[in-house]
Amino acid sequence: RKLQTARQGNVTAAGGDTTVGTVAQAPPSPAGESGAAPVQTEMAALQKQGKSTDGDGDGVPDAADFCPESTGKELVGPTGCTLHIPVVMKGVHFRYDSHELTDDSRQVLDRIARLLRQHPDVRFEIAGHSDAQGDPAYNEWLSQQRAEEVKRYLVAHGVSAEQLTARGYGSRQPLAPNDSREGLLRNRRVELRRLP
Repeated sequence: RKLQTARQGNVTAAGGDTTVGTVAQAPPSPAGESGAAPVQTEMAALQKQGKSTDGDGDGVPDAADFCPESTGKELVGPTGCTLHIPVVMKGVHFRYDSHELTDDSRQVLDRIARLLRQHPDVRFEIAGHSDAQGDPAYNEWLSQQRAEEVKRYLVAHGVSAEQLTARGYGSRQPLAPNDSREGLLRNRRVELRRLP
């Protein structure tokens, strides 16, 4: 028994030096995950707290939903996002050529921290990505530093360190060709990837 569906979510965040377009999907989940019982238990607890609104109708209360605008056409896991697909953290940005978070990123990460605290048994990888400009080794190092900075921030805001890992992929997993400004921006991102 699996939950209902989700589409590109609105869970916000993406790495890079400037704003990235809307690209958000749910964290991946292990194959064969049932998810129904834990979510039903979680939903019952949230309903008792008066937080049972489910605006997208995917079976996951909005208060615990990483993808609150799913379309209901794909299977979702207990986080309310499409199974097996990473969430691009749109709105998470860094200072140029640095792993220092910008001020506007903190609001996005505060929301993500609240959601992660509601799913303490779900483990995630924070995956840092870069575009293909510059030295590949440096890009991989910088993407690792950025992933670790996001993890540090989330842990400092109440998320268990055991719930998170951080890994930098450099430019090895692009979402778009690196031959346009838009493609470069899409490729500079931070993702949440659900771990088994």
